[in-house]
Amino acid sequence: MLKKIILDEFPIMDDRGVIFYSYGYQKFSDYIFAFPYYFPTALAKNIELPRLFYKKIENERRKKFFYLRSHGIISGLKTAETLGYNIVLDERYGIPTTKLNKKNITKIFNPFGDKGIMLALRKKISDFFKIPFSNIGVTRSYLIGLNAPSSNVDITIKGMNNFKKIINNFPDFLKENGFKNISRERIKRHVGLLPKKINGLKSRIKNKFWPSFVYGKKNIDFHFVKSEKEAVFSMILKQIGKGKIIAKIVDSEESFFAPYKFLIKIISPKKYSRRKAFLIMYSRFFSGIFKNNEKISFIGRLREIKIGKRKYLETNFESGQSIKSV
Repeated sequence: MLKKIILDEFPIMDDRGVIFYSYGYQKFSDYIFAFPYYFPTALAKNIELPRLFYKKIENERRKKFFYLRSHGIISGLKTAETLGYNIVLDERYGIPTTKLNKKNITKIFNPFGDKGIMLALRKKISDFFKIPFSNIGVTRSYLIGLNAPSSNVDITIKGMNNFKKIINNFPDFLKENGFKNISRERIKRHVGLLPKKINGLKSRIKNKFWPSFVYGKKNIDFHFVKSEKEAVFSMILKQIGKGKIIAKIVDSEESFFAPYKFLIKIISPKKYSRRKAFLIMYSRFFSGIFKNNEKISFIGRLREIKIGKRKYLETNFESGQSIKSV
């Protein structure tokens, strides 16, 4: 299956040793869309390292592995661009990303392929939540072997039903095992990485819920992906409008899965009123920050996309703007 479908945040290494994370769900073809994250130190001269905490981690990584990680999508893309990588607009979602040629890919890491990483914790999660062990993986730095002493562990859960088990029963999981909930601490630390243009959303993000806890001396984060059968492969058909959009949140569940989208019903502009659309947020920072039936207003672009044989509307908020409750 790995050669047919690549799920969200599968790490990919190319022939220069740069490691990317796939974005969204893709069928394996001549090109893969991915964000650059880890650069060999010899190539990483332009990486910006914000905040003291991240400088500590990257100094640890540099000394041990001779690698540095970009702590922001734009920073990684800028570094990749200086190295001659092909930076394009992802034709599925309309965002800047790297377009990798299959010929230059040397390895695709499978988060569900290595059964030995954090084995005891994964078995504990499997037993408590009644999730098949094969649907519990490890991704990011621990998977690719570039974890610094201060790195957190990213546990990947596959399947929407398994996601619901984690979200609905997480407090009981913490209580039964005596684990400390560090959701607020993790979110607060990451908010500092977000651009100033979304200052209006930062207070919401600081107060949102994300399943994070301490296991031993390690901080554990959950990351959710759809299964191969649930994965959606969308492509923009055409842009059909731009301006102020007022909408009501219909379903926030999809905001926990790349491309991190809310199902909305458009109220204005009137031409598209009552039509449903996907509000694309691009980052799991935004997962769950809007509640069902909440009305929001923002400046954005409307596009038409096709999923399977059906057409849908898609939108995202305009650069430099923010989203407000109505």
